[in-house]
Amino acid sequence: MGDYDLTRFGPWYGDRDSSIEETLSSIERLRKVPAKVWVTGHETGVFETEPGILWDEYVRVIEEREERLLTFLNKPRTLEDIVEAWIVYRRPREPEAFFAFGERAIMGKHLERLLGQGLLARKGSTFYRR
Repeated sequence: MGDYDLTRFGPWYGDRDSSIEETLSSIERLRKVPAKVWVTGHETGVFETEPGILWDEYVRVIEEREERLLTFLNKPRTLEDIVEAWIVYRRPREPEAFFAFGERAIMGKHLERLLGQGLLARKGSTFYRR
């Protein structure tokens, strides 16, 4: 399963070419694989029984991030405001520049998605709820 590690952190979709929709699609495909053993690249590593509810919890992380972002956008905010809210990592971590990069990348994907769904609008560098 590679980086689909089923950790509480949730999926990583912050790469330049990643998307939340493709991540969700990949998760659905992986859920249907009739395997006897699932191997991941992080933490637990090996699952010898079907991961079951862990898949649901993994997807729920995406939904929770989006909910927290929408709540934070109760007033217009810039991407830097959003990064400083630590929606993904919940608090500043060290090295801060590394984690701020991850925060910016993942929140950027959520902003793109919500703009595309018409739930957000953008004026200059400011995002706001419609």
